[in-house]
Amino acid sequence: KIVSDSHPLKEIKTSDKVTWLGFSKNISRFKNILLKSFFVILPLKTDYLNSAAGNSIAFLSMAAGKIILCKETPYMSNFIKDGENGFFYKELSTANLLKQINRISKLSKKEKTTISAQARKTILQKASLENLITELKARYFFKSL
Repeated sequence: KIVSDSHPLKEIKTSDKVTWLGFSKNISRFKNILLKSFFVILPLKTDYLNSAAGNSIAFLSMAAGKIILCKETPYMSNFIKDGENGFFYKELSTANLLKQINRISKLSKKEKTTISAQARKTILQKASLENLITELKARYFFKSL
């Protein structure tokens, strides 16, 4: 399933194997779609300037214990270690995505379980709201007293 508010690409034909769903129209179903997925791909244009682009979906996916494939950026590298708790592509192209999709599809059940668990652990440690609030309080609140 492709969940995006972008227009369906001509290269991707909707079929019994590929379904294009509008993200905004299906936001209430997103959790169920996510939980049924084997892995999540975040296809961002290579020249996209926002290093944190896609982090909301990446973090939600990782928190749900899903393997993600996303663009390697300095920001995302703070959270994802390729092959350990997710996967990167350097440049958005069919060849690069296929290479990484093949890499993911060849994971053993044990490897998939380990990477999925590590993805969830990473988000709980590095991107939890509780940790963010603690860090902000330590950085800004207590220094001003």
